[in-house]
Amino acid sequence: MISIVLILVLVIFKGVCEAVKDKLLFHYEESIFSNYDHCYWSPEISWRRKYKKGDPNQGPRFFLSTTVLVFITDGWHFVKWLNNRFTDLIILIVSINFLKSELYQSLLLIIAYNIIKGVIFEKFFSTLLNKN
Repeated sequence: MISIVLILVLVIFKGVCEAVKDKLLFHYEESIFSNYDHCYWSPEISWRRKYKKGDPNQGPRFFLSTTVLVFITDGWHFVKWLNNRFTDLIILIVSINFLKSELYQSLLLIIAYNIIKGVIFEKFFSTLLNKN
């Protein structure tokens, strides 16, 4: 029973994260976030924080700032990262409590899930969804 309640709480948190991401992306100016640091919260400009001097031509701001550490560069990516961690916790709880997996098996499942998702995302985002 505790597992089900915990999963429901995590799903609620995921819903909040989805709302924040969409509010930032589509309605930033009407959001509570517009009262705070625009350089961090406004997706129109915050995405540049992952690059040196905000310029994509100058490369990453720091090691892995455009990939696995992008979540520390701006608000939208941080909320996306939180959303993904809530997914990881849900997978962990389901695999241990309902699939009766060992902890190491559950962690391997989460790692495999994130690697596969990341590789597919990168391939589509960087190549397949580009115009040319």
